[in-house]
Amino acid sequence: MLYHVVGGSRSSERHFAESHPASSSLTMPIQAAEAREKARACCNNPKILITYLWFTTLIFGFMYALAAIVAAVNNGGSGISSSKSLGFVGIWAMFLIVGLSVGGTLVMRKYQTPLAVGFFIGVVIMMAFQMFSLCVLFAGAAYLARQDRDANHNENVSVTSNDAGAVFSFFMFVLYIAFGVVLIKNRNVIIKESGTTDASVSSEKAQAASASAPSPKVVRTDLEAGKSSLAPPHVSSLPTIKPGDGVNFPKPGNTVRVHYVGTLLDGSKFDSSRDRGRPFEFKLGAGQVIRGWDEGVALLSKGQVAKLTLPFEYAYGEQGYPPIIPPRATLIFEVELISFS
Repeated sequence: MLYHVVGGSRSSERHFAESHPASSSLTMPIQAAEAREKARACCNNPKILITYLWFTTLIFGFMYALAAIVAAVNNGGSGISSSKSLGFVGIWAMFLIVGLSVGGTLVMRKYQTPLAVGFFIGVVIMMAFQMFSLCVLFAGAAYLARQDRDANHNENVSVTSNDAGAVFSFFMFVLYIAFGVVLIKNRNVIIKESGTTDASVSSEKAQAASASAPSPKVVRTDLEAGKSSLAPPHVSSLPTIKPGDGVNFPKPGNTVRVHYVGTLLDGSKFDSSRDRGRPFEFKLGAGQVIRGWDEGVALLSKGQVAKLTLPFEYAYGEQGYPPIIPPRATLIFEVELISFS
């Protein structure tokens, strides 16, 4: 009876495999492809990448804290392989990790100023090298403890706990370095956009406001863009990347919501609302953005994605925005009109 059941089961499995020959062979490639797509989407979204890296750092920081406590308990001797000083250094680094975890989370969630983000980056890099030094100390102590155990048959030495301390210290070093590099490269994603400029402020205040981020809302540094000395309207038609509804067009006075990616003529990207994860809003025709935007966005229908090419007269002007935007630079924007009201 048992043989009949097992044989029937095997027969059914064989029948399923014969009737679905590609199901088992396709499952793993499909899962691998999905995993690659998710990884690619994560890497293409700096905000998500930074968040995942930071949470991974927090998790490994917790595991390091456990290893440091165990190492401190086991390193209670007077020898060089089980020094109390090494246990103290491990606990001290644990407190530093806790402080950095709390402070870094506050910076990324609340205090997203250029000064705070820059200070945070510096502390992360310093902490990375601190963890590398600690990894070397733990590894050296584990090596000496292993020699002491083999030579003197001393089983009261801290081999395993020091090995664990070295491993988790190295993990923290790698994670802090990776997080620091990603944060340096995408720091504008964390830093909040600062205020806007209008005709009532002085040119010095306008330049100070534009220094925080080169978005279209704060591009205007000379406040002369609205004067009659400018050339006549420049934008008459736009190369369409994705057509809109062709019916609903914004009018002057409407508040428009757009996504954009700004690049130079050589293709280098200098700003993107998509990287920040939120659309850009401004009042059309109110002089809140560069003139080329007021003209170009007015030609878009709802949902349209178009390429907007602006000479320097309609962008940063003759001075540019060093070192990001060179003088007399022509700018290219890929603009999507999401909605307006």
